[in-house]
Amino acid sequence: ENLFTQGHKDICGSGGHNLMVWSEPAASSMWFMTQSLDKHLAQALWTRCGQSLDDDNFWIPLDCLIQNRDFNVMVVDQRQGDLVFIPPDGIHQVVNQGGRSIRVAWN
Repeated sequence: ENLFTQGHKDICGSGGHNLMVWSEPAASSMWFMTQSLDKHLAQALWTRCGQSLDDDNFWIPLDCLIQNRDFNVMVVDQRQGDLVFIPPDGIHQVVNQGGRSIRVAWN
């Protein structure tokens, strides 16, 4: 079963780092994130959906996120050994799929 990390931005406008240190063979994490300069456009999209990024409680549907024309969405398929850098103020959400994994995150 897929597990999700709701859309949010990291604290204090910091950049984030996320390293997958272990996983089952088929496990991966799909990251959907914005560039730093697009944070206001992403916040506007969340608001149009009736949610706030400050609440960290809403997974925006992927078709809505990817089909928007206001800003680009970067998609990263993270596997064991991959380090993902989240841009400062980058809005991001993650779906974990295919099995268990362990990731280490820091700002």
